[in-house]
Amino acid sequence: MKKSFLIVCLLWAVLACQVIPTPPPLKTPAWRDRTPEVTPTIAGLGNATPEPLASTPPLISATPAIKTTPAAAPGELQPFPTPSEPGFASQKMTAWAPAPYAETNDSLPVTIENLVNRECLAGLTLSQRNFLSENGFVVMRSQEAQFMDIRTRVSASYGQPYFLTSDAAYHALHLAFDELLAALEREELRPRVVAITRAIYQEVISYYPFARGKNLEDDVQMAAAYLGVALRLFDPQASLEPDLATNVEAQIEQIQAGRGIENSRLMPNFQDDYTAYQPVGHYAEDENLKTYFQGMTWFSRVSLPTISPDPQHPSSRAPLIITMALRRVVLDDQPADQEWASIDDALTFLVGSSSDSGPREVAKLMDQVYGRNVTILSLGDESRWDTFQLLTEQLPPPLTNSTLAGSLTNPASGRGWSLFGQRFSLDRDILQNLVYDRVGLPDQPRELPSGLDVMAALGSSVALTTLDEAGATSYENYPAQMTKLQNAVQILEDERWLGTAFGAWLYTFLPQLAAKAEWFPPLMRTTAWAYKDMNSALGSWAELKHDAPPQVMLPEMTGGNEPPSSAPAPGYVEPNPAIFYRLAWLAGTIVDGLNERGMTGSAQDDPQSLHTLINEMQELAERFQLLGEIAVKELSGIPLEQDDFYLIQAPLGLAEKRAWLSLRLHPQDGAEDQTLLPVPVVTAAASAGDRSLQVGVGPVNRIFVVVPLVGGLQVAQGGVYSYYEFIQPSSESLTDQSWQRSLRAATPELPDWADQFSLQGGRPVDVLAFRVGDIYIITAAGAGLKIREAPTHTARTIQELQAGVYVLVVEGPIVADGLTWWKLNPNPYEPGKIEGWAVEDPAWYERAWGQ
Repeated sequence: MKKSFLIVCLLWAVLACQVIPTPPPLKTPAWRDRTPEVTPTIAGLGNATPEPLASTPPLISATPAIKTTPAAAPGELQPFPTPSEPGFASQKMTAWAPAPYAETNDSLPVTIENLVNRECLAGLTLSQRNFLSENGFVVMRSQEAQFMDIRTRVSASYGQPYFLTSDAAYHALHLAFDELLAALEREELRPRVVAITRAIYQEVISYYPFARGKNLEDDVQMAAAYLGVALRLFDPQASLEPDLATNVEAQIEQIQAGRGIENSRLMPNFQDDYTAYQPVGHYAEDENLKTYFQGMTWFSRVSLPTISPDPQHPSSRAPLIITMALRRVVLDDQPADQEWASIDDALTFLVGSSSDSGPREVAKLMDQVYGRNVTILSLGDESRWDTFQLLTEQLPPPLTNSTLAGSLTNPASGRGWSLFGQRFSLDRDILQNLVYDRVGLPDQPRELPSGLDVMAALGSSVALTTLDEAGATSYENYPAQMTKLQNAVQILEDERWLGTAFGAWLYTFLPQLAAKAEWFPPLMRTTAWAYKDMNSALGSWAELKHDAPPQVMLPEMTGGNEPPSSAPAPGYVEPNPAIFYRLAWLAGTIVDGLNERGMTGSAQDDPQSLHTLINEMQELAERFQLLGEIAVKELSGIPLEQDDFYLIQAPLGLAEKRAWLSLRLHPQDGAEDQTLLPVPVVTAAASAGDRSLQVGVGPVNRIFVVVPLVGGLQVAQGGVYSYYEFIQPSSESLTDQSWQRSLRAATPELPDWADQFSLQGGRPVDVLAFRVGDIYIITAAGAGLKIREAPTHTARTIQELQAGVYVLVVEGPIVADGLTWWKLNPNPYEPGKIEGWAVEDPAWYERAWGQ
């Protein structure tokens, strides 16, 4: 849930550093006279008093020029901007035409004794070896720091084959997208939203004198209070109109206390879960983004009713007032409603359309009822207000619900309005349709869903099997609902999937979760691999939920005077081309979508600027495309070449390399101020009452896969996600930092279904792979190594090598005297000048790989 509105949240954070002129005092409106209900006691917390707001310096400095039309003037408003097309048509996705798999002697079961590098399996338990023999792969719960750690150690340091998993590709996209999103919010969305919010707040305040003593007075003050809360969240030092300050401050204190589900201090008949305002992800790492997150969370979760059957929660003209203010304000000669429309268009592109009505819908109805010369005075016409409410009933109901599972019972019972509402996403629709009141009975409701629900609806048969074993399918109406969702997914047009970046990300899971036919290797047709595929999609889904909005580049060594290094070790891409092609399309269209919308930032020299990160995302798109082509080669039986191995071994984008180098230089030590990028992240995916479904990923586990390479079947190693989901009290929702601390303290149990593809025990064993063409450094243990004329102890010694000398392997191996011999050149820059034979001993050599 938080994901689909995070960008929305991010938009508003710059709003409030300006001192607002104080208008004449008004009478206290009726909605403020109500006594707030007693805050319910939350287990373990009691009726704790909120902490006072910390005193922080203003976060806003620049104030854009603001122009407004006179409040009472009948000047005609221009038509409200219409939404843009999705804009995803500029990239053409590569289509993969499956063909029967080219058999490469990798049938099952695997005879381990026939594997070229079976020494790499020395650390596996007997159960793990048997599992690998039966299924062609096994996952060891090794709990390693990062995907790139495995690639670097296995392939670069020891020269063993690397298996590039879909998990590693998904994670690279997550890192790149998270960086890009933060830059987009800092450079584009935040400044624009703040300028709009400040301007319309001032415009609404200017309506005070015209509303005093009239039927609009309460509505004008509600509109100002609604905006005022956001302003104080964005900037705790912002000054407000004195008549608003007390109630706004009470609401702010409630939000900052974050005690869970309570009735709003500002709107006592509105209930919210105040743990949702706790910043997550990159919002927790920057003070500006923290306040931005909270302000946008307010706008996305709190909707104002334009029509309500509940007399205790009456309908309000505040949405009309705010919409009119938005249409009257001009920012630097740009109509504010056009600026709002461009922001809304960007959010729709990234996440999805708003699930609430907003300025666009209200403006259309206002033009019908009040005309385009509407003023604050004409909004008070009761007859037109009645007509407006009748027309409002014709608006479609909200697509999703923002808070509690129990409130899904009758989503059409009212009509809410938000300046920037929560965004619709397909996975939220799936989850919403599999909880009460769609599934279960009043005395046996299904309150919280599972990530497995999403995977089952997207086509994973093993996800549905797991849900059945867990008892989910025994809830009333669950099987019927799941069947409807699966059918809907199957007939969903590509345009619906690809209309947003969020939907396109889910679209990449479809070929991963689908049953594997004869065009895939035997190991990918096993039930065990189906569970591995489900785990891969779940891990990426958890990162997507974490990233999605509600959401130092190092020099490379070049030239001819550096120390020599080995060519890349063999590698293998997870042979599912459609996944990589869809990832390439997704990354490329994110770039195109931002460029087409003019949201590219201004700074071009900063390596962390939006401009730079957009270019990096384009490079990642091209990399995914090439990996898809390598996967096609593998399925077609075409041998991979050295250029392919370079692509497989290289970091998956600069974001991954930055994260890896950051952790190498500054290892996690439990400090509270960690701002690094380890793999483990966590987020809330659904809530019900005072409980929430938390989903996340932990450290990386190692996969051992039997693959066909030149020379025979070999074991390739790579990384896969460790996926977790659990129920947590909403008041104790985890942040990334608290989740990472708990993982350092103890390793939690994986879900039971993880036993279907991963086994406990064992340890990775490093085995140095000697290979013709590789370059090694003589270690201290190898100092004095003798180079001989022939591969035998009786041959004449040509040279003794000292520690630190680079040697090139030019021939071998030969077994003689009970030892393995390789022909070495102690001067790789001058091939053939001095060559001789030396004994293989892993302790004497270190692979040179240009780190």
